[in-house]
Formats: sequence, structure tokens, C-alpha cells
Amino acid sequence: MNPFFEFPPAARRRFYGKLAGLMLLSYLPFVGLIWAIGVQGVPFLLMFMAISFTIVAPFFDVPNLVQAGTLRYHSKFLLSELKKSGDLALHAGSLFDYYFTFRAHPDIPNRTAFILKDQLEGLLALLEAYQNHPERRIFWTTHFVSDRNAQRLGFQRVPIDGVQSIILIFNYFNLMLAASIAKQKWVAPNLSETKSFETTVGELQEKSDRIRSALATLSRSTLVHTEDRT
Repeated sequence: MNPFFEFPPAARRRFYGKLAGLMLLSYLPFVGLIWAIGVQGVPFLLMFMAISFTIVAPFFDVPNLVQAGTLRYHSKFLLSELKKSGDLALHAGSLFDYYFTFRAHPDIPNRTAFILKDQLEGLLALLEAYQNHPERRIFWTTHFVSDRNAQRLGFQRVPIDGVQSIILIFNYFNLMLAASIAKQKWVAPNLSETKSFETTVGELQEKSDRIRSALATLSRSTLVHTEDRT
């Protein structure tokens, strides 16, 4: 689970206080712009505020949704959201997860491999949690997994619906920062590379050996990279 949840209440309050202060400071240049040029600067302030809200939203939404039981962690970078229909929507972590995980573990050499390995561990944990519900449908929208690898694991490609596309566009800057943390360099995500997949718990269970095999391969890869740095 995210290291944030190990923080005592006082540490969480301090973090949110710093986050709020940082947001207010970031608005000052735009306030100065409005002072200098008048109301023509208001649209720039409003645009920046909208972007900043999308960036900080996961830091508030994820803890609240976890506390409410809507979101469930299966690993650091794999969460499931139980829909009213009973379906599961998988989430490959958010900026909230990327920030706190790699802040706590800054020396991980190959972050992309680490994330993929963690998500495979999450899939196995999910199968254990829902082993008595083989008919439950699972949807996953991600840009980390290729079509070929997803199909090997038991997923089938499905079109991204209009609502999901709007959400991706709205959260573009959030995705950009998360991807940049993962790649350890500035990255501008190509939203066209984002894919949606569908499966069921039962279909994943049938491919559980492949999931374990892929996990073993990634585990060896991350171990080799770690040893190379020592």
C-alpha cells in the first residue's frame, strides 16, 4: 500500500498544509499579472487553477475513496474500484502513489520494471481476493501494458469509451507528472497509446501461471539491474 497511509495523523496534516501553501504560492505570479494588465489576466489564472486542481486531486481523492471502501489496494500500483454494477475497474496508480512510493524508495534503478512487477503482484493478490467470484468482470485502462502482453495475461482489448477519453484528457498533466516520475525524466504521454482491456476473474485465474511466469522474469530483471548498481 501507499507509504502515505503509514503516516501518523499529524504528519498527514503537515503534508496537506504544505501542499495548500505551495498551491497558494503558485498563484501569486498570476495575481501579479492581473494587477499589471487587469482582467485580461483572469483567464490565465483560472486555467492554471484548473490544471493545479487536477494535479493535486488524487492526493485528496485516493485516501478518501480508500477510507470509504470504494478503492482497494492490491499492490502499490494496482488498485481496484468496485462499480455499482459489480464490475471491477483497475487503476495503475495515480500521481499520489508515484510521488509517495518513489519518495520513500528513490534509489530503485528501473522504475518501469518495478511498476510492472508490482502490478503483476497486484493481479495475483486480486485473484486471491476474488477467487470465489470467477464471473466478475474486470476493466483496465493503462499505457504500461502492450496488447500482446495483456492478451497473454488473459485480457482482451476493448475500445476506450467517450467518458474515459474525457477523463484522460482532463487528467493529462497528472499523467504527465506520474510518467515523468516513473521514467525519471520529463515525459509527455501520448494518449493514443492508452488502451482499455477487459477480462473476468475466471479468465485471469486460467492464466495465473503466465502471470507468475512473467512476474518471475521481471523479478530476475530488476534483481540484475539492482546488482549492476552495487
